[in-house]
Amino acid sequence: MADIVDIEISYIPTLSRSNIAYKDVIGVVVKESGDPVDFTVQEAVLSISTNERSKLLLTLGNGLTWNDEIKALTVVILNEQMSFVREDTQFDYHISVSWSSNQLMTTLRKGTVTAVRES
Repeated sequence: MADIVDIEISYIPTLSRSNIAYKDVIGVVVKESGDPVDFTVQEAVLSISTNERSKLLLTLGNGLTWNDEIKALTVVILNEQMSFVREDTQFDYHISVSWSSNQLMTTLRKGTVTAVRES
């Protein structure tokens, strides 16, 4: 079952396109014990969407990084990637992965993105 976590991301048009708008490190653990999972992420995707239409799609090597040593997924969203935000609004998001031992995708997190356009 996915964790439900709402997040806020600011888009600031006057700042450099390469500035980091959002960063999070998500430790992946076994819910019952709190121990890190025994698996390695094979694929990962983060999708920000509205009405089931994707506005931003990140994958491993493109905004998402898996650290197998600490069993954590790092999410980095750059300012330029949020340029679709024209006004303060909300979107849906989910982060899904597939493990090296299983082809079934698992949703780790989902929730609401509050996107803020700052001037």
